[in-house]
Amino acid sequence: PLVNDTHNRYYWAGDGAPKYNTFNRLLLNQPEFLLGIPTPTVTPVVTPPGPGDDTFRSYVYTFVSAYGEEGAPSPPTTVQAGAAGTWAITGMQTVVPDAAQRNVTLKRIYRTVPGNTSTLFYFVAEIPVGDANYNDTFADDVVALNNTLESTSYLPPPSDLEGFVVMPNGYLVGWVGRRLLFSEPYRPHAWPAEYEIGIEFEIVGLAVWGNTLIIG
Repeated sequence: PLVNDTHNRYYWAGDGAPKYNTFNRLLLNQPEFLLGIPTPTVTPVVTPPGPGDDTFRSYVYTFVSAYGEEGAPSPPTTVQAGAAGTWAITGMQTVVPDAAQRNVTLKRIYRTVPGNTSTLFYFVAEIPVGDANYNDTFADDVVALNNTLESTSYLPPPSDLEGFVVMPNGYLVGWVGRRLLFSEPYRPHAWPAEYEIGIEFEIVGLAVWGNTLIIG
């Protein structure tokens, strides 16, 4: 489903949990990976640099695979303190569920920027997945120029997904029972729950005709 995918990945469902693998790994008979990136369940602990004032910050972190696939963020932590200095982030989750089959190698840390007109989370740093701690020393005006968190609802597909097809504009459509599920365009690992549709009858198959999805 990915145009010009440098990893040349193949995806399938109906053989247990949905999986994927690269063409080279398939040639070498190397094991496949489970599709989707788990969500961290451990809330980060944030220690501010000094006594509290009117400055509030919220922090979250995500898991990221070796192919750059990012999952949904951890529960947030919000603290009040002086803005200048080092904000110590500790206690982040280092153990990934099904670690050997998920290919998760990194964590990305995000935070809000006080005084901004939005509550968006801005990128702070990328660290190895095994690191539980990080010291944030970046100023607000620097972080405010970074990319914002896009993967808030990027959940893995259901483990009992029966099958899927690829639509012309790059998203996958799958089914479980009477549930019709959709991935983010060109992000086969991300299946937001809000995209799900329930239909009247049990689904036995899907087909693509031009730009139309046919539900059997």
